[in-house]
Amino acid sequence: RTRTHACSYLAVKAATSIRTWAVTSTEKESGIIAMRKGFNLWTTGTTMTIHVQLIDEQKTQVNMQSSLTGFNGILMLDYGQNGRNIARFFEELDRTLATAER
Repeated sequence: RTRTHACSYLAVKAATSIRTWAVTSTEKESGIIAMRKGFNLWTTGTTMTIHVQLIDEQKTQVNMQSSLTGFNGILMLDYGQNGRNIARFFEELDRTLATAER
């Protein structure tokens, strides 16, 4: 899912502080933030990638992808979890930006 915001790479990175997610790498120059959510009873884990691209001085495009990691190519069903991960990230980004504006 892609959204356009008036924010910086650092604001997007701040929104990745969701408790159960771990940032595995950041590349500010290319605008990529990679995260992982560990496995649990329902999934084998999730990898998430955020692409941050400056459109102009006042707009930043933020794209997030979420996908399950499987065992040896076994197809896993996410039961809507990838969509929930993306929605949760953008909710956290909105909350981070609203706090910064105060």
